[in-house]
Amino acid sequence: MRDLAAGPAAALARDLPVVAGTSSSSSSTGPKPTASPSSPGGPEAGVVGVYLAPGQAEYGARRRHDEVTQALGEQLNASPHARLALDTRLDPRGWRDPSTPAEVLALLRRCDAVVTMRLHGLVLALAAGVPAVAVDPVAGGGKVTAQAAAWGWPALLSAEELLGGGPGPLGGLHARLAWATGEQGRAAARRAAAEAPAAGREQLQALVSAVLA
Repeated sequence: MRDLAAGPAAALARDLPVVAGTSSSSSSTGPKPTASPSSPGGPEAGVVGVYLAPGQAEYGARRRHDEVTQALGEQLNASPHARLALDTRLDPRGWRDPSTPAEVLALLRRCDAVVTMRLHGLVLALAAGVPAVAVDPVAGGGKVTAQAAAWGWPALLSAEELLGGGPGPLGGLHARLAWATGEQGRAAARRAAAEAPAAGREQLQALVSAVLA
């Protein structure tokens, strides 16, 4: 019978140990492999939550949302992390998206880091103590840049940098992700959650009441 497993699923299946009680051609000839404490197929991948944003008419010709979304997708696809699409909206009628504020925070806290084009995504991540890479899709900087400054958050990537500009203080997206998922980024996120400036606290309170309430 033709093996229907293909691609990553087939590679993963080859790495999994044989489970006692199952039948296979190799199980009767030689010792059964034992389960390994390490993840099948290599080291465990980190989880990065991703908030994308559509174009906003208020920015006019400064909008770079489509180009930033495409470039961000290409660079994230080349990263070693598992990516999880996130949305700041609540959906009480469906099951695909969170329906309560508690579910939003539960998802965020299971992420090792967040990459966000949205102001709300940055505020929620830092309020939850999760390090974020803020990506501003507006040429010259917009709300995302202003919010990162209000929180004193250094991991900010401008549209110009992402689309081919200068290296910035922390390098490109992958350098920022490495910082965010490392001890420095985690410690900075904990400090941001505990010692947020007044502007950040006001934004958080407004966000919780307007978006999550």
